[in-house]
Amino acid sequence: ARKEAAADREFENKVMDTLVDNVKAEIPAVMIEKEIDNQINEFEYRLRSQGMQMEMYLQYLGMDIAALRDSYKDGAEKQVKIRLALEKIVELEKIDISDEDIETELKTYADAYGMPIEKIKTLISADDVKADLACRKAMDIVKDTAVAGAKKKAAPKADDAAAEEKPAAKKAPAN
Repeated sequence: ARKEAAADREFENKVMDTLVDNVKAEIPAVMIEKEIDNQINEFEYRLRSQGMQMEMYLQYLGMDIAALRDSYKDGAEKQVKIRLALEKIVELEKIDISDEDIETELKTYADAYGMPIEKIKTLISADDVKADLACRKAMDIVKDTAVAGAKKKAAPKADDAAAEEKPAAKKAPAN
C-alpha cells in the first residue's frame, strides 16, 4: 500500500510538472510573494506547534528571513502556476461544486480539528472551500487524462508488436 501510494504521488508530481511546464503566462511577482508568505506562515505554524520559534529555527540554520524566503521562491512559483492552470481547467470544463460538497468538506475539517462545524464556518470561507474542491476536481481530470494518454500510447505499441508477430507466424506455416 505504501509503494502504491508513493507511485501515485510520483505520478501526480510528474503530471503536475508537465502541467506547470505548459503554463505560458507571465506570473506577477506579487502572486509569488503572496504564496511565499502563505508557505512561510504555514511553516511557522508547524514550528510553533512543535515548540520552536521561527527566529530560533533561522538562527539554528544560520540564515535570515530573506534567505528563507528565497528558498521558497521556486516552489511558490510552481504552486502559483499549478493553481492558475487548475483554475483555467475549472473554467473550461465548467466544474461546479454543490453546497452539499462544501458542507461535507467543512464537516471533514471540523472532525479533523475536533471543532464544531459552526466554528469552522467562521474560520474558513465557503468560497475558498468551493475553489479548492473545484481545483481538486480539475486535478483529477488532468490525472485521468494523463493516464488515458499513457494507455493510448501503449496500445499502438502492442498492436505494432502483434502485427510484427503475425507475418512471422504466417511465414512459418508456409515454409
